[in-house]
Amino acid sequence: MARLPVPVGILCLGVCCSGCGGGTSTISVPPPPLPAIKISINPSLVTPGQESTLTWSSTDADSCSASGAWSGPQQTSGSQAISQAATGDYVYKLDCTGTGGSASASASLGITTLSITADASHIGPAMNSDQLGTNFNIGFSDASDPSYIPLWNRAGIGLFRWP
Repeated sequence: MARLPVPVGILCLGVCCSGCGGGTSTISVPPPPLPAIKISINPSLVTPGQESTLTWSSTDADSCSASGAWSGPQQTSGSQAISQAATGDYVYKLDCTGTGGSASASASLGITTLSITADASHIGPAMNSDQLGTNFNIGFSDASDPSYIPLWNRAGIGLFRWP
């Protein structure tokens, strides 16, 4: 019996029996899996110019390409610092290709300006600049609350932290 090359993805077995006329059987091999992609941005909501970290990974992929808010060829896994100067929503898309086909995934970065609105009923009586930071609070009855965050100290330095 002669040996012949076997096409990729199909295994052919030749069976020859004396007196039975011979025969052939074909066994199918499953195709390679599609690439799988994970992509995330942390934090996903920031102010203009603030950096976030874009992280991605893929399995069963040979190459990846970026589009949307970023572009060009990318490694099959990695991370990079990202930022945007203008407010809006930015989509970072990654397309990956492997032996089994192609897949894509995306993550969004929101750029927003933050604003704080104080309700005058929670501020209390009129204060002068020497009192700022001593008893100025938003939404709490007094400074003994452990979540109290003064907006300015006596030197005029802002102490309010966003997240």
